[in-house]
Amino acid sequence: MNSISVENLNKNFKDFNLENISFSVPQGEIVGLIGENGAGKTTLINSLLKLLLVESGKIKFWEEDFEKIKEKVGVLYDSLYFNENLRPTELEKIFAASYKNWDRNLFFKLLGDFGIEKTKKIKTLSKGMKIKLQLALALAHKPKLLIIDEATSGLDPLFIDSFLDLLLDFMQDETNSVFISSHDLSHLEKIADRFIMIDQGKLLLNEDIEKIRDHYGYLQIRGDELKKIEPRFVSRFLKHKFNTEVLIQNKEAFEQEYPIKTEPVSVEQIFKFLVRGEKYEKLIN
Repeated sequence: MNSISVENLNKNFKDFNLENISFSVPQGEIVGLIGENGAGKTTLINSLLKLLLVESGKIKFWEEDFEKIKEKVGVLYDSLYFNENLRPTELEKIFAASYKNWDRNLFFKLLGDFGIEKTKKIKTLSKGMKIKLQLALALAHKPKLLIIDEATSGLDPLFIDSFLDLLLDFMQDETNSVFISSHDLSHLEKIADRFIMIDQGKLLLNEDIEKIRDHYGYLQIRGDELKKIEPRFVSRFLKHKFNTEVLIQNKEAFEQEYPIKTEPVSVEQIFKFLVRGEKYEKLIN
């Protein structure tokens, strides 16, 4: 079953559109949402959460509308959207009144685990502590799905590592799922089962991480050598003064056709090629 199913989602603004976005977040998986600033990631997430009305498309959570299952969803943003003069003890009372499955003991245990003083005002907490507070609030109402929008942006690598470990702990329950947008692709690649990539409101990639690694390869060659490669193997290329970087697709078939071994390629490299690279036709025309 899918925790999230999206079909042909369209959201129109004056100068930006989400166009025919379709994807799913399978139950039991971590799915990474990636794209440059302004690509539409936050717009997509806000559309899922009914914070924005969409022109067309279908959005389902476990085959239900969001309003029916919203207690099963925990949400983390890059900033806390609460009055910063509140204390965690006061937030606990607000959340206890809002969620049927609220676990007060779990919330205060998590505060202790995270080193957050329960009587300190939110405004005195560091950015990392505010993210941990959000996570404690989300986990204490026993969600089955976490939706995370750039929550690790600007944080130090050590904190990001511990944050990702917490997500992996959450995923010990194989019925749980995570949908996370992040610019930190190198860290996200360590935990994600699948990646969705959007650029300028359009879907560029929607694939399982292992299939991505099996499908794509990397080459660095002289510019004039690119014309010797059949177009069906060239996904994108980046031409520089002294060499050309090539994103090879169908790498197994390519290596059978040519006496060249491709190098492994990261999701971060693929992202760079798909967003900034040129198509083969631009070179040969």
